[in-house]
Amino acid sequence: MPSWAQCNRSLAMRVSSLSYYSATLAGIRDQQAKIARLSQQVATETKYLAAKDSPIEATRALYLADRVAQRTQYQANQTKAEIGIQEEQTVLNELDDALSSVRSLVMSTTGSEDAEARQQVAAQLSNLYQHIKSLANYKDSSGNYLFSGFQTDTLPYEHASVYEGAASPQSTTYYGDTGVRKTEIEAGRYLQTNDTLDTVMQAGTTNDLLSSLDQIATALRDGTATASDFTSATDLVSSALSNLRMIESDVSGRYVELTSTQESTTSLLQNDQNALSKLTELDSAAAIVELQQRQVTLQAAENTFSLTSQQSLFDYL
Repeated sequence: MPSWAQCNRSLAMRVSSLSYYSATLAGIRDQQAKIARLSQQVATETKYLAAKDSPIEATRALYLADRVAQRTQYQANQTKAEIGIQEEQTVLNELDDALSSVRSLVMSTTGSEDAEARQQVAAQLSNLYQHIKSLANYKDSSGNYLFSGFQTDTLPYEHASVYEGAASPQSTTYYGDTGVRKTEIEAGRYLQTNDTLDTVMQAGTTNDLLSSLDQIATALRDGTATASDFTSATDLVSSALSNLRMIESDVSGRYVELTSTQESTTSLLQNDQNALSKLTELDSAAAIVELQQRQVTLQAAENTFSLTSQQSLFDYL
């Protein structure tokens, strides 16, 4: 029969062995958990898998992510506004060229030319009339009428040409409105993205541009144009050009403002993205090295434990 001392010594060995097994298993399980976490971090390239991993940094990351999303949206708005302004500038430049050509033709014509010369000038004026009307009714790349205010799906200017066969002189009808469209290009900062041609076209007034151009072309073709007609036409087109150039100047000013804002937004967005990246992105190279080291350590621990316990590790797991 074992002595009391022997029993105590046996019990102590059992407790010691149990403590060893428990501690070793706990260490192995901890290492397995860390390897699983590292594997997930490497797979997602993310430093923090959940907000609880670092509450303070998670809150900061959410704030930065929100700012990045907002600035990205402003950047998209700016790009859309830029395309619209550039398109409008192109149309306004063409309209400027067309009106300049009309003024040159009218100023160089007296009405005393022979019939063939008058017919040629009349045809050129009629072509320019058609071009100007087409530009005033221009549709942008999104299919919206550029100069119709809020009525972007409505043809803004309608005029029937006597030169082209209308029975009598017609006034121009404007079907758009005076709505000004704006785009938010920064927080609380809105940029106008459209214009109307009211001061240029003067639809339905005594200075109706399309009606006046049609009348001078028709009178020149028919040989009924007078010196007074040419003087009036020159004054009217000069006034239209002056008003058009005021619009062009406004559009150019808005483009400068937009360009400045784009530069600022790009810089701020880059700063936010860098801060967010530094806060949340994983150092993949370091993480992979750590993962490999932990895998080696785990394998060694498992082998040692298996040999020490003289049985499969999995009986304990």
